[in-house]
Amino acid sequence: MTLQNTTSLTAALPYSLNVAANGTGQVGFENPGFNGIHVVPQTYRGQFYVRGTYNGVITASLVSNLTGEVFATAELPVTSTIGNWTHVIYTLVPTMTAPNINNSLLITFNAAKAIDKSLNFNFISLFPPTYNNRPNGLRPDLMETLAGLNPSFSRLPGGSNVEGESLKIPNEGPWLWNATVGPLINRPGRYGAWTHYDTGGLGLDEWLDFCVDLDMTPILGIFSGLVLDGTILNVTQLQPYIQNTLDMLEYILGSTSTQYGALRAQYGHAEPWNVRYIEFGNEDNLNGGLINYQDRYNAYYAAIKAGYPNITLVADTLEIDTPVGEMKDYHDYDTPDNLIKAYNFFDQNTTSVQTLIGEYACVYPNTASNAVNWTAGLWHHPFWIGTVSEAGMLSSRHSPYSIKARRANPTIHSLPPRRRAQRQ
Repeated sequence: MTLQNTTSLTAALPYSLNVAANGTGQVGFENPGFNGIHVVPQTYRGQFYVRGTYNGVITASLVSNLTGEVFATAELPVTSTIGNWTHVIYTLVPTMTAPNINNSLLITFNAAKAIDKSLNFNFISLFPPTYNNRPNGLRPDLMETLAGLNPSFSRLPGGSNVEGESLKIPNEGPWLWNATVGPLINRPGRYGAWTHYDTGGLGLDEWLDFCVDLDMTPILGIFSGLVLDGTILNVTQLQPYIQNTLDMLEYILGSTSTQYGALRAQYGHAEPWNVRYIEFGNEDNLNGGLINYQDRYNAYYAAIKAGYPNITLVADTLEIDTPVGEMKDYHDYDTPDNLIKAYNFFDQNTTSVQTLIGEYACVYPNTASNAVNWTAGLWHHPFWIGTVSEAGMLSSRHSPYSIKARRANPTIHSLPPRRRAQRQ
């Protein structure tokens, strides 16, 4: 088996798996999933693309890595050529529950029928049933757990992923909506800010459906011009990103007579979604991001309000001026004592601009200096006093914990000292 980039499925998926087929008998490969595959009696929907001259059966099976026992199998008649990719869709229906998750998806073919002595495979996928049976949807067990928390809002992309690691390196730039919609084989993915690769499989459409399914208010994050490597764009340099945001809003909210509203309908969503909040950046009060932030915010504000006056623009820092009726986002990672000291400080400020607590946590125990020791790393496990302090911070009469409640929440003009790690 080798990886090849001479037979790309799409520009987004340039590499494919070449499986040599010298001789006779069954050859193939297995995929163990993410730390194993949970096999139970239900319908698994699979797909892959194959390329190479072949006229025969390709077998897909769920098998035990320990015993070789086959829990489900599908014999798939395939006729493919070396000049084109053939899309194969199938289902697997186990009749029993596997004793453990040490199982794999096994794909094999008859080597003697591979005229070109090999076959190339790409986009190998296997899905169990999803929540509300949505195509390319989410795991029911995780969704049911989240539903039990009664969440009020969700932000995408979260945290530093909105910024990107660099503007210079491919696939490490800011999150852009148009790279996450449409056929999965056309989504290039990108390197996330937390040392993992994001395939884009959970894209803008899937996330908005996620919000609908859990009755959450969506908050869309947009690039503010601050990059994690310290690059800060000016208003002129931001114009393509401003236009990208306007295109995104047309895709989400526009009628099917518009360019991007029609594209949304083409991808299966004729009706627009209900999006009322956009957050501008992420923690621009760090990493030098306050440089020309007000000008950047104002440019986005003018462009968005001109076409979408009902959209609320959420500033990602409390340290700028925003028009009445807009919002600001407050993040706090701290020690127990400092969080308790924050009790009631929301009550002491104006209610003309609402405040969203987008991120907060007790991340380190109390110390003599009562400061978080970022060089020592975060606390490794939850602790009782931390839980109490988090609740205490939010127990203010005007605590702005819920964007859905639309409370008259205040802007905080005078804050405790900022205790947040500088980004690595």
